[in-house]
Amino acid sequence: MADTRWVPHAKRLVDQLVAAGAITDNAIERAFRDTPRHLFIHRGKTWGAGEARDRVVVGGTDASEDDLRLIYQDAVIEIKAGSTSSQPAVMARMLEDLGLRKDMQVLEIGTGSGWNAALMAAVCGGRHVFTIELDRELATTAARLFKQLGYAGVTVGCGDGALGYPPGGPYDGVLVTAACDDLAPAWLEQLADPGVILFPWRLHAGTNSTAAAALRLERSGEALEGRFTQCLHVAPLVSRHIACPPEQAPGAVPEPGGSGVVVSRVPMPEGCRARTKVWSLAFFLGLNLRPSARMLGDGVTVADLQAGELVRLAPPGADLELEGELGEHVESIIAGWQGLGSPGMEDYRLAVFSAAKPPEGEWIIRRRHFWYRVSLPAQP
Repeated sequence: MADTRWVPHAKRLVDQLVAAGAITDNAIERAFRDTPRHLFIHRGKTWGAGEARDRVVVGGTDASEDDLRLIYQDAVIEIKAGSTSSQPAVMARMLEDLGLRKDMQVLEIGTGSGWNAALMAAVCGGRHVFTIELDRELATTAARLFKQLGYAGVTVGCGDGALGYPPGGPYDGVLVTAACDDLAPAWLEQLADPGVILFPWRLHAGTNSTAAAALRLERSGEALEGRFTQCLHVAPLVSRHIACPPEQAPGAVPEPGGSGVVVSRVPMPEGCRARTKVWSLAFFLGLNLRPSARMLGDGVTVADLQAGELVRLAPPGADLELEGELGEHVESIIAGWQGLGSPGMEDYRLAVFSAAKPPEGEWIIRRRHFWYRVSLPAQP
C-alpha cells in the first residue's frame, strides 16, 4: 500500500503558501500538492525559525511523522555542506515569476535535491526539463530519484552551471537557483527569443553575502530588460566563470577601533523595520555612494577604503553619531531615497548590455561580463 502519510503535511504547507500569495497559479499549486518533498531529502538539517530551526530530518520512506512535519515546513533544508533545498515559498514565487507553463522548455541551474526540477516537470512535462548540477553526488542521486519516481524524462547534467546545457537548448526559460554576481553569457546564448531568465542577482558583488534579489529578464531580439521580483537569501553559485573580478571586490575592510579608523552610526528611517526595506535602502546606497566607498556584504555597513571610514546603519530611532565625512555622505543619500518615496526593489527596472563601453544612464553597474543600467520609473 502506498504511503500517504505525507499528504496532509503537504496540504498544510501548500494551503499556507496559497494564503500568503506565494502560489497563485493553479498548475503550480497542483505540482506542489502532488510532488513529495520528503522523497528528495535523504538526510538534512532545517534552517527555519521556531521548531524548524536546526533540526536534523530523515526523509525518504524512512521518514517519521516528526520528520514529515518538519520537511513540509516553509523552511530551507541543508542537504549537504554548501547545498540546500530552498524555502518552498521562495521556490514557488520563482516558478511563478518564470511564467512556467505546459510544454515550456526549461533549464535549471543548480539541481540540489531535485525537488524543484520535479515540480517543474509536473507543470511542463518531464521531457521539457533540463537541470545541471556541479556536485556529482547530488546529480547522480537526483537522476536516480527521477527514474524511480516516474520523472524519467528529466535530463540531469553534471558540470559548471555557468556553462548551461547546450544539448537541450534553446530554452524558453532559464531558472538559476543560486546567487550570482553576474549573468553567464552561456545562459543568454542558450535562451530562445523570446525567452525569460530568472536568477538571484547578488546585491553586493564580490562579497560573501547571500543577500540577493530575483532578477527577471525578458529577451526580445537584442534587448534584455527586466525587473526584480523578490528579495531572498540563497547560497552562492560555485563557478569560476562568473565570479566578480578582483577589482570589483570590496578588498580589505577597516576594522572598528583600528588605528585611524573613523566609525559613524546613522539610523535608518522609521520604515526600515522589514528586511526587504533594509535591502532596498542598501541597494539605493550602493547605487549612489562615492567611488571610493562600498556597501559591504552584511548590507548594513558602508566602508571607504581610502579614507579609512566606516558607517554602520543602525535601527530606526537610534542616535545619530557622525564622526567623519562618510557619515554625512550616507545621511544625504538616505534623505534622497526618502525624497523619492523610499522605493523598493520591485520599483526598479534594469537593462543589460554586453557592449565594451558602458551605456548611458544615471545608474550604471559593471559586473564581469555585462553592464546593468538601473532606472527608477516616475512614481504616479
